[in-house]
Amino acid sequence: MRLRAAATVLLFTLPLAAQPERPLSERLRETERRIEELKSEILRGMPRSPWEPMGGDGRIRFRSDLGARYELVAARFEIDGHAVLDYDADDVGRLDSFQVLDALLPPGAHTLTVDLQLRGADLPGFPYLRGYTFHVRSRRVFPVGEGGRITVDVVAFERGDVTTGFEEAPAIRFVER
Repeated sequence: MRLRAAATVLLFTLPLAAQPERPLSERLRETERRIEELKSEILRGMPRSPWEPMGGDGRIRFRSDLGARYELVAARFEIDGHAVLDYDADDVGRLDSFQVLDALLPPGAHTLTVDLQLRGADLPGFPYLRGYTFHVRSRRVFPVGEGGRITVDVVAFERGDVTTGFEEAPAIRFVER
């Protein structure tokens, strides 16, 4: 799995002037105060990112309940139009469940978009299934509260019953907790 994320590293130095007339504990307190001021200045000057660490704890997990007739080939997960995970079974092997995201999200409503690429499994007696390919796409809006926690389980499943066509069965449902 490849997880794409941006990170900013900020480096700064503080001049530490030798001041023998002040006690060490006083100089340390002054240095700590100055560090906190600089941190505040840096954070105020930074542009707001969609992944800024404030808001609520967001977890997104994927699970396939499709059964043996379908294979997950690839998946793309986006939040608010930003790709958070691209899964490719050829790169990482076949997985039936995995963690998509575990991060702090800004408060408010967010749109989770899931695009799955499936193919028919190579089952004994049904070699023609391998020729079927499917794209299943779904969206869900979920809320994130300040200091809250939300878990969204993305579940690929077969909808319908025995009369539902092979091509029409794959679907996605979202379970929020």
